[in-house]
Amino acid sequence: MESKTLPKGRIVVAEDDRFYRQILAKRLAAEGHDVVLTQHGEEAWAAILDDPPELLLTDWMMPELDGHKLCRRMKDHDTLHTVYCILLTAKDRVEDKVAALDAGADDYLLKPCDDSELLARVRAGLRQHRTWFRLAAATVTDPLTGVGNRRLFDQRLREECMRADRYDTPLSLVLIDIDQFKAINDTYGHPAGDAVLRRIGELLACELRTGEAVARIGGDEFAALLPNADGEDAERVAARIEGIACTHPIDLPDGTKIVVRVAAGAASLQSNQDPLSLVENADKALYKRKRTKQKSASA
Repeated sequence: MESKTLPKGRIVVAEDDRFYRQILAKRLAAEGHDVVLTQHGEEAWAAILDDPPELLLTDWMMPELDGHKLCRRMKDHDTLHTVYCILLTAKDRVEDKVAALDAGADDYLLKPCDDSELLARVRAGLRQHRTWFRLAAATVTDPLTGVGNRRLFDQRLREECMRADRYDTPLSLVLIDIDQFKAINDTYGHPAGDAVLRRIGELLACELRTGEAVARIGGDEFAALLPNADGEDAERVAARIEGIACTHPIDLPDGTKIVVRVAAGAASLQSNQDPLSLVENADKALYKRKRTKQKSASA
């Protein structure tokens, strides 16, 4: 059956009735889903921001933030709008259903709902979310290197700056620039330059940990966003990136093998600092690092 083959999903449940909340948890867990239980809308919103789910199952009538407003808040968010939202309620008037769908709910179930119908709607919601997610991923991926593009970087930068401010956690940024990239294109041709960009992207993606993000933000410039990393951590990452690049020769399309060096500059988010300032400080650090390397090379 489909329920046995569909990959299980991460689901946030928002329900203020303790008894019914446990019933929902039991039903969903029996299907193998990873379920996060919350008691009201604000708690659900915090859980969604902390670790975005694939699907939200929320009661309509709740204290602090009801399900109707929770759906609208989520659908208005830059990156959470693909989370599938099923609204649970005892309201069965046509105008209530219209209001729920207008608020951004993707589906609507009357309480108490039949187990088989609930699970079928959840499976359908997970399929829909994954379709949306694949489409959205294509718009934030650099087609040449396979890492994130500038759009993804800008989104993640805003999100991580807000998260760092909310939880008072460190955040760092490393900017990476390929040395003499124009000379590579001029000497070996643009297909060689593309091969270099792809390989540097691969090395960066392999180097970063889960939760960290790498993106190509310019012609030969990359960015690594490091949540929960302070200044010393970022400096170590920058040094490691420079070392890895120069110790992994790159095979060009014509069979030539070359060593490519990069410069990396790191900066950390300061108190009350905006995302643009973090980028500017990392850019200054990158410029300083490039000047230092140039002086060393000419000495």
